[in-house]
Amino acid sequence: MRNASAPASGWLHHFFAHTPNPALKLVAIGVEDSLWRILNAERISTGEWLVTLKARGGAGLLPEVDADKVPELGRAGVVKAVDHMVDVAHRETPGSIVDVARNTAALLMGVYAADREPDAEKRRRILGQDLGDVCKHFRDNVVLKKLEVVTSAGHILARLHPRNKPNEQQRHDLRPVTEDDATFAVSAIGLLLNEFQWTRTSP
Repeated sequence: MRNASAPASGWLHHFFAHTPNPALKLVAIGVEDSLWRILNAERISTGEWLVTLKARGGAGLLPEVDADKVPELGRAGVVKAVDHMVDVAHRETPGSIVDVARNTAALLMGVYAADREPDAEKRRRILGQDLGDVCKHFRDNVVLKKLEVVTSAGHILARLHPRNKPNEQQRHDLRPVTEDDATFAVSAIGLLLNEFQWTRTSP
């Protein structure tokens, strides 16, 4: 079996050298801009290739997170939350997607803000805030308030959340959450990742 950590290029070279009329679409798998990464490849008893693939982070919905760029105090949580956001975006209802996006935004913004706070107690408090409070922290902070796009995206996600509750819809005459709202919510998470420069394409 080929080592899973070995580069894909060696397997691809061997594949084309020994496979007559290969499926050309397979070439796109594993290249830099592909949505898929080759984890392992082995030739099975039938002579065919068994290739193990893994979707790159975001699977086309979100930019791939570069964990090394995420502050250590929230690195594991951010990576897990973004992976969960992608999973939910593929299989849940618009309301659920908006809910998860709201929680994800609170975490991302909280980690970014807490990393810039020298006081340990204040860092813990920031990390425990909901999205509305985190947005307020950004607006009130002399440095963070310059990130207007971030604060605006967070505020919109916070305002979308009540639309998923029937009692709030009736009380405030709000329309229900739609597919378009869910699409925006996922895109807003991508925007935050890019604004914080936590992606593989960030400088």
